Amino acid sequence: MSNELTKTYKKGSEKPCIVPKSDLNMATDTVPYCKEHYSDEPAEYEECIKPENFGVYCCYKEFGSTSLKERQECFAKLTPKDEK
Repeated sequence: MSNELTKTYKKGSEKPCIVPKSDLNMATDTVPYCKEHYSDEPAEYEECIKPENFGVYCCYKEFGSTSLKERQECFAKLTPKDEK
């Protein structure tokens, strides 16, 4: 229960999310982040590590459901191809 509350109220940082896809490195950027945040969700993990999806999945994990404004601001800073 505590873990779920932590995820719900999380206000993280957009910094790891706002990286141009051309600068993303799977070995040092997407895989470690996605492994830390999506290791218990295999299908989500597989999508997260893809450079074209990384920003969106990162914004979701950085900002919980009570931080929708911050999450939307994070999405807005992604390049158009990052958005779903």
